[in-house]
Amino acid sequence: MRGFYIKAPVATVVVFDAALQRIADILKDLGDADTIDKRRVKALLILACPDLAAELIAAHQAWRDRPEDPPELSDEAAVSKGSTDGSRATDPDRTRPRPVIDWPVLLPQVVVNLHAYAAPDAEGIARVEGCGAMTQGWIKEHLSPHAKVTVRPVLDIEGRAPVDAYEIPDRHRRAVRLMTPADTFPYSTSLDPDQLDHTEPYRHGRDAVGAGQSRLGNYGPLSTPHHRLKTFGRWTVKQPFSGIYVWRDPYGVYYLVDHTGTRALPRVA
Repeated sequence: MRGFYIKAPVATVVVFDAALQRIADILKDLGDADTIDKRRVKALLILACPDLAAELIAAHQAWRDRPEDPPELSDEAAVSKGSTDGSRATDPDRTRPRPVIDWPVLLPQVVVNLHAYAAPDAEGIARVEGCGAMTQGWIKEHLSPHAKVTVRPVLDIEGRAPVDAYEIPDRHRRAVRLMTPADTFPYSTSLDPDQLDHTEPYRHGRDAVGAGQSRLGNYGPLSTPHHRLKTFGRWTVKQPFSGIYVWRDPYGVYYLVDHTGTRALPRVA
């Protein structure tokens, strides 16, 4: 389970809450027996697909506003209305079936990065980015039945070809995200860095041609404050191997940052 929080002007929150409640009430009218909280969660999924939400609202309104049941007719009146067997006439619009929600259509296409051991008999601990550690058995039981799952093995990340452009290709960003998902500044706890920085500053001009400066092994995810420290604060960093960062602070202390965390290195006499 994860939380989703909105901080916005009061009017915006009130309007959003009313829309959520309206969809939850529609679900109840259509026979959903879940609690109000669960129906509001379903309503959020429906609102995430605006076109389908509009279709549902229109279909529900047409069903709700269908003509009232006509008054019961006598057998003679029923025959005169066209019933040949003497049965009571009914209004076909009134008997229109309730709308049915096609839930699979509402499932969005979402990419979830899962870090797990790839052996076929593996049943160990995996990590889903943004959710933390969990067992692979739990993932199979709880994730697969409720989502469209695509397994995309990550093979040969180091084989991503370097480029000469300053702009970082999306394929490089995905590879770095899988290899180094956290801020690489010493002791940083940020799991959502907003910049992908060139470890060795990019050189423009003739020196950039054929140098392959944008490549795995020359990227490091950083948050904006840490990027400013690196650029203006006399912090320096080297990346001797992909995903291994050696930082030096303004006082000459070195820090090793890798997938296990940060370690201050002993001073050399």
